Amino acid sequence: MTITEDRPTMTPERRPRLSTRAELAAHHGISSSTMDRLWAARDTNGQPAPVETRPMRWLTAEWDHWYTHLPAGGTGTASTTTRTTTPPPPPPGDPQDLIGPSEFARILGVDSHAQISRAAKARPEDRPEHFPDPDDWGDPVARTRPKWRRHRAEEYAKLRPTLPVARPGRPKGTAKPGGPYAGDPRRAIVDQALADHPDLSARALARQLAARHPDTADRTWERIIRAVTANDV
Repeated sequence: MTITEDRPTMTPERRPRLSTRAELAAHHGISSSTMDRLWAARDTNGQPAPVETRPMRWLTAEWDHWYTHLPAGGTGTASTTTRTTTPPPPPPGDPQDLIGPSEFARILGVDSHAQISRAAKARPEDRPEHFPDPDDWGDPVARTRPKWRRHRAEEYAKLRPTLPVARPGRPKGTAKPGGPYAGDPRRAIVDQALADHPDLSARALARQLAARHPDTADRTWERIIRAVTANDV
């Protein structure tokens, strides 16, 4: 009779589930920008460390538990543990909110945000009066993507200049009623600019005026300048 030895059945060890950054974001419906913010604040928000680095993978259950216990429905940057919290970004419309040229232009009622960007990059003496220096730059080296605190844009909207003084040499009330752009307040601005900078070309003067008065594009300023100088009125 043959005797067989009973051996215990070996069951495979169940490994914990791991997830990549993309998988975690897709599962929770998180944007890439929010994932970047959470990762940048990991020292204060208690985000678990990845268990693998190439590529980075987290213990799914651990990360899920951490994320669901974040304040504000999981969109904050600080945990509800005893760690030090960090202030969330200011809400839309907050005076301290950083805004770009598009929102700045909307506050001023200007159609083109490019005019705001040009004014930001212009030399201080070529900017409109009271135009604020940017509080931040997306690219400080190239001086692109300027940003301002919302309250500074709103303050400038109240202080922005209207008309300059009358052109020197022309007595008040003697301007001809007709001619190009008669009655348009920009005509007075052009008259003043021509008197102050008679040596500049129409294009160069138009660029300078667009930087100082960003509610009108430089091409429009150039048309006004050429129309005025052509008629010499």
